[in-house]
Amino acid sequence: MTTVETPEGLIEALRLAVLSGSSDRIRECVRFLQKLPTVEVAHALSALPEEALLALLPYFTEEQQGLIVSDLPRDKQLAVFKGMGAARFARIFVQMDPAERVDFFQALSAEDQALLLPYLPWQVRQEVLELSKYPEETAGGSMTTNFATVSPEMTVQEAIDHLRRSAPRKMIYYIYVVDADQRLLGVVTLRQLVLADLDQRIADLMLRDIVAVRVDEDREQVARLVDEYDLLAIPVVNQAGQLVGIVTHEQVIDILREEQSEDVEKIMGIMPEEEEEPTETFYIGVPFWTHLRKRLPWLLLLAFLQLLTAGLLARFERVLASVTALVFFMPLIAGMGGNSASQASASVIRALALREVTPRLWWRVLLRELGLGFLLGLIVAMAVFVELVVVAWWVGESFPVGGVLRVVVMALLLQTTISTGLGAGLPLLLDVVGVDPAVASSPLLATLLDVIGIVIYFGLASVLLFSEWGGLG
Repeated sequence: MTTVETPEGLIEALRLAVLSGSSDRIRECVRFLQKLPTVEVAHALSALPEEALLALLPYFTEEQQGLIVSDLPRDKQLAVFKGMGAARFARIFVQMDPAERVDFFQALSAEDQALLLPYLPWQVRQEVLELSKYPEETAGGSMTTNFATVSPEMTVQEAIDHLRRSAPRKMIYYIYVVDADQRLLGVVTLRQLVLADLDQRIADLMLRDIVAVRVDEDREQVARLVDEYDLLAIPVVNQAGQLVGIVTHEQVIDILREEQSEDVEKIMGIMPEEEEEPTETFYIGVPFWTHLRKRLPWLLLLAFLQLLTAGLLARFERVLASVTALVFFMPLIAGMGGNSASQASASVIRALALREVTPRLWWRVLLRELGLGFLLGLIVAMAVFVELVVVAWWVGESFPVGGVLRVVVMALLLQTTISTGLGAGLPLLLDVVGVDPAVASSPLLATLLDVIGIVIYFGLASVLLFSEWGGLG
């Protein structure tokens, strides 16, 4: 077993050990696995068939099983629950990470929750039910109860003795100071306890000015605070100021990963599903029909909007019939609109996420982006003008110049300016009305700008070329 050097080799060795039915070979595999970090053990076991996973788990202690199951993907966790039954799984459930324990409980159906609850110790049952009432997108829905507390009246020696007796298995670096009613008073670190005099009181040692969040605080704001103050964890308090949990930096990473995946879906025009249970994977682990269901609504909407584009082209049919050269430059006008809007919206969305910009500053953002859009459009239009003049000279009179060139240059300038302004303004507007600004970068915006580009392009052509061609009617 010690010759296994790759994850694939380890998985194959585990599979063969289970197939052989030899307890000795399985124990040898388990001894090897116990030398690895829990997350690597979970990855290896999750790659096995469900029958092999269920056969291997009992060879670990219940504490180890709890840690392993905490790191398994949700579908594998549910398979373990179904395969073991509620009574046996309850012993593993108690050993799971508290935050993951609550997430798993919420993923169960009401019937399965009712099956599991009677087998749980009273304290765990109360904790799970209490934490399950908080919405997933809040601090309360993301927190863990793996934290340690001490009293301000304790000495350092008493605090150390207390932590040795009652500290949770996975305690974070901070120890929180609470009064008799569990109200948060301050915080001390393990380093402070180790270096302080043993007879010094916690009240004299603790830091009173601490950053905390309410249970109903949005989890993105929680993640921003952890990053801004460079914290390992942030305490979560209820309306009475009582400490009810903490959000650790590990959970912040999970929050950011889920939020970024959601933003990517919105940017790419994929319908998010609010009721969907977050998964460890973004693509491979998602069922085929789920991809279809999430992508189809946007594509149907975009197809409808593209029909508007066809209708607009029909209205300008006489312009096209008289000046067919206009068709050559339609992709250029439409592309510049989508590209300039995407740049502006991406910049503003990122600034909103970092809180560098707020909707109150809309006028400054809009003026800045309109100015940028005008200068960008002017430079691009001049470059296109020079390029088209050179091409016209190279190919001779067969290449359209004159009025058509004037329409193209002016349309580019207007389309880039307007598109940049819309790309910057739409995320700000969506943020004000409570909609995720990431939607402003979706293909919906690009399709709308295609429509606007056609109106600008052929509207200018109708005005500027009408007299030159002696009328189009």
